[in-house]
Amino acid sequence: MSKTRLSRKQIVEILNSYNLGQLQRYSYFKKGIVHTNILIKTTKGRYVLRMYEKKYLLKMYGTGRTGKFIDFELALIKRLCHHHFPTPAVIASNQGNEVISYKHRPVVIFDYVKGVHVQNPTEKHLIQVGRTLAAMHRITQGFRPQYSGLRWNANVKNIKNLAAQLIARGRKKKIRNILLIETLINEEFNRFTFPKSHPQGALHADLFKDNVKFHNGKLSGILDFDDSFYGFLLDDVSTAILGWCFPHNKFNARLARILLRSYQQVRPLTKEEKA
Repeated sequence: MSKTRLSRKQIVEILNSYNLGQLQRYSYFKKGIVHTNILIKTTKGRYVLRMYEKKYLLKMYGTGRTGKFIDFELALIKRLCHHHFPTPAVIASNQGNEVISYKHRPVVIFDYVKGVHVQNPTEKHLIQVGRTLAAMHRITQGFRPQYSGLRWNANVKNIKNLAAQLIARGRKKKIRNILLIETLINEEFNRFTFPKSHPQGALHADLFKDNVKFHNGKLSGILDFDDSFYGFLLDDVSTAILGWCFPHNKFNARLARILLRSYQQVRPLTKEEKA
């Protein structure tokens, strides 16, 4: 997906809709594969300018849904910030708008969070990730922002469809052991159940290392709720395990136990979730 390259003049034009001071310098974030994200430094501080790529939104969610797609994300962020959760707040424009339009594309400006992304997390990092995720779930459990039905949801039906697409692609490319992989995946789906009684809420849905920052050893921010949706809280927990407990692409049960134990110190899992 191609991204938009804004000139200095264009960034200044966008900033004219805000009370954020004069632009001093800017740079594009290298990470992030979907939307355009720019770090901007002004006379009042540092901020992150995000331009949502409408081609992606239209491809994923259909004509006329781009604004509603973003509304879900911003409603979730607003709720988290109201509860003093460590995530970048949305900056309102001079007209009080959280989303403005520039060149027919939605634009949002966020606060900048100090810190670095940790690639080799220690036990202390995992403890903080577990506790922070659980704290988020205590805030978002039962919270279902408007337009949640427009968001891609990692429910069993959608995951089955996605798996089928990947298997078909693997067959076409003649990937080794693809038939065995297909058999194992189908066996897992046949055994798999996700009771509707499981706690649900608004999820982050992408809690990997590149979406968490630490400053002086302390977790300073959870970033990027672009993939958020309303679903089972346990989905976020499993994603966190996938993102933080596979050093060198190999599952580490000790790290998973640390993350789960710290999570449950804040939000104990139900018996069904544990099962």
